[in-house]
Amino acid sequence: MQRFGLITAIVMMLSLSAGGEEKPATITGWRGNWTGRFLDATPVTNWSVRPKSPIDGLRYQAAKPGKDDTGTHAKEVWDGDVAAWLMLTGFNAKDAKTALDEPVIPDEAALEPAEGDKIADQEWKLSAQTDYRDRFTPENFKKYRYGPYSIGWQARFYDLSGDGSNTVGYAHTYLYAQSAGKVCLALNHEDGMKVWVNGKEIYKCAKSARNFSFYEPTQHYQGFRVPVPCPHVEVDLNPGWNRLLLKLTKKQNSSTFSLRITAPTNVEYATSNIKWKTRLPAWSLSSPIVVGDRIFVTCEPDELVCVNRADGKILWRRTTTIFDTTTEAERAANPIFAQIEPLAAELAKGVDWDRSVVLHGQMAKLLYSIDPQRGSKYDLISFNHHGHLIALGFTLPTPVSDGQYVYAHLTPGVVVCYDLEGNRKWVQNIMDMGIALNQFGKMTRTVFDIASPCLSGDKLIIEQGNLRAFDKKTGKVAWDTGIFAQGFSTEDGGTPIFGCFDSCLPFNRNGTNFVMGDFGRIVRTADGQVVQTNAYTQVGFATPVIDGDTVYFWGKGKYQMVGKDSRVELNNLGSIDLGPYRTDELCSSPLVYDGLIYSMSPYGILAVTDATTLKLVYTQRLEMWPLIHYDAVGATASVVLGGKYIYLLDNQGICVVIEPGRTFKQVAYNRIDSFLDRPWPISTRERTDSAPVFAGKDIFIRGEKYLYCIGADSK
Repeated sequence: MQRFGLITAIVMMLSLSAGGEEKPATITGWRGNWTGRFLDATPVTNWSVRPKSPIDGLRYQAAKPGKDDTGTHAKEVWDGDVAAWLMLTGFNAKDAKTALDEPVIPDEAALEPAEGDKIADQEWKLSAQTDYRDRFTPENFKKYRYGPYSIGWQARFYDLSGDGSNTVGYAHTYLYAQSAGKVCLALNHEDGMKVWVNGKEIYKCAKSARNFSFYEPTQHYQGFRVPVPCPHVEVDLNPGWNRLLLKLTKKQNSSTFSLRITAPTNVEYATSNIKWKTRLPAWSLSSPIVVGDRIFVTCEPDELVCVNRADGKILWRRTTTIFDTTTEAERAANPIFAQIEPLAAELAKGVDWDRSVVLHGQMAKLLYSIDPQRGSKYDLISFNHHGHLIALGFTLPTPVSDGQYVYAHLTPGVVVCYDLEGNRKWVQNIMDMGIALNQFGKMTRTVFDIASPCLSGDKLIIEQGNLRAFDKKTGKVAWDTGIFAQGFSTEDGGTPIFGCFDSCLPFNRNGTNFVMGDFGRIVRTADGQVVQTNAYTQVGFATPVIDGDTVYFWGKGKYQMVGKDSRVELNNLGSIDLGPYRTDELCSSPLVYDGLIYSMSPYGILAVTDATTLKLVYTQRLEMWPLIHYDAVGATASVVLGGKYIYLLDNQGICVVIEPGRTFKQVAYNRIDSFLDRPWPISTRERTDSAPVFAGKDIFIRGEKYLYCIGADSK
């Protein structure tokens, strides 16, 4: 899983060209200077984004409210989820075709049920699942590997109780709104459904409208198709209590339904300390980088976007596909490239997400037809079918820049260099990286290509099963380590153990440049000589931190680097106590600062550890409820220092700001409550998987849909 990464800018002395004198070059990449410490930043600590809609603060309960009930004890509709209903079943319809309009209960639209009420010998019964936030308990933190949901949960499903067909039933819940206004219902239903809000019919469909198909990117990338959205209905809520009533038909022994409540499509937002927000072409889990007056972000599945730092305006967009890596000779030798060319040209103009999916699908199939072998340089088909696509995507590696050029690793097959104006300087096809035979002799690729690239000396270095260095000016390959794999993974179907979880870490010892890759392997930048093979063999998700000659491997230990240029030994100084809750699954890279280690578990639990004794100083359950399921890993954003304070961001827009130190002192609590109208009734909140990035007085947070610039309001 991810883990997932972040940024800022530092000054390093790098050599110019041959015979050249040295001059300062600003290197900006993953986590800024690869430590997450933005010491010169002077940011604000408070901000907010809240919808001007009753979805803000909306609450639910199945129990009938009393006369003076103001919703105090009702549950907040978190992530659009309503987890408690009263169900009334057991009514037979006379005609299945007209069952929704058949008045099996007189004046059904006016129903205001309480648990235990009876109608025609049928009783209103509670049908509830545990509210998502109530599952964040110490017992569940220990019980579940990835979080409080069982693996794979993404939607809530309810069904009328009892067997039989051609029956009718009802589901009802109460909603408490802080204000009047519109919300949007996203609906799925296996059979017929009619919906009333406060007695007003707002939806009716006699047929099945269930299009839920696991995860959205599965549709996009594996099927190369645009999904048909589920029904979305905007409704008006009154301030105070509202009644939501569903009527369901069961023609063939199934009446499953799922529902989420989100903000209306064109909702406005009330903001505080948000200088601007820019809608991006597509999602990505990578971090932005700040290069002077510009910001660079990647977007799925193969796009680099340049944004003006002052106002958030998109200055340019550039897609870089496998087609862009082909030579004129290759294109002339095969007529299929002539079919691909207009598709690539349209894509390069900048299209919307749905059109992008279609174009990428057509291009991938045509490329595959040129050389239909698994693992070929044109094979984007077989790679798409790995199990955690939504958790990773193809653009998770954060770009890197030397202040003149921007370099991007677009997995699995492209590495590219642009200047700051969007002119492509070079591009390389790297589909040959990360390929090996699995335990059964079948060609396979790395499953997790999430390592961010780095610049070291005059080279760009990437990792994808092996480390490869490119001359940063020409793009020519300088060296390649070859596959590092040792053994096979039983968990991933016998694939070689060559997943690329850790971002490349550049460092300098005694005047010599090195790069550290996955499993603590160290390579000398100048010639690619491997000077350290494996510090550990168990897969880790959080990238280490190098602090001088000390290396912190999360879940593995603290190590001291010793030795000369030809060989660097890593001496284990002891295990690091990062707290009691599944520290082996850390995806957020911890922060090492002023003698303390600050780490955050996927559940939003902060652990502070003494960097010298490696003993736990304190733990603190943060007020956050990260989205966790099979393909959402909770709090993945690395811990960062912005000036005087530490910022801890989960993947649901909540950021807790604390003072550094040996006791917990919360400075601020912030929420970005941005809601999305997804094609299915699943999580409704915008995800924020990558860490905040700081530059001067500004904070930049990459959301699933928007890039936010946070700073003091100018108004």
